[in-house]
Amino acid sequence: EAEVQQLVDASKTGQVSVANLELFESNTEAFAVGGIVGGHQGKTITVKSCHNEAEVKCTFSGGTFNIGGILGQTKRSTIQECVNKGAVTISQNTQNCRVGGIIGFTDGASKISKCQNSGAVTNTQPNSCAKYAMAGGIAGVVNNANAVVEECVNDATGTVTANLNTDNNYSGAGGIVGSLENKPTLKKNSNYGKIVAVNTDVTDITQNYAL
Repeated sequence: EAEVQQLVDASKTGQVSVANLELFESNTEAFAVGGIVGGHQGKTITVKSCHNEAEVKCTFSGGTFNIGGILGQTKRSTIQECVNKGAVTISQNTQNCRVGGIIGFTDGASKISKCQNSGAVTNTQPNSCAKYAMAGGIAGVVNNANAVVEECVNDATGTVTANLNTDNNYSGAGGIVGSLENKPTLKKNSNYGKIVAVNTDVTDITQNYAL
């Protein structure tokens, strides 16, 4: 049985800002930025009852970014009863970017449950260099058949904006998830936030029970 590490009742206010990074290793896959946890790729972790009110903002150009109000990126985690109230924003030119009110990107058997976002989620790529840009009220991208997003809420103040500024590449905006890949499970989620999409696919999930 996999060892589980836990982070419980953590909180953050103020601002998390990333700018002027220099990439030293060419094989680095992605930058991960989060209000509570940046990135996690190791053993299974539980992130529970964590609360972020800080703005999470990225102004760095180039590379791949996964940005979330609670957690930037993970392969296998349980994210439970977490709340984000801070704006989550990237507005620079990146190759790929996934932005979510709770988590930016997961490509493992993660479970995101009973989480709530009320912060604006914005992924705006001003030029056409971006290949892939996703924004979701709860998660930017969920990419695993065994992943589950359930009983989560994106509030009315959680406006989701995605603008790739080109019609040649791939982008998506969703009230709950920006992009669902490899058929993860969504159930009993609710979105009340506005979705602003330019050159972008839209998944406006107001309520879902078995998607």
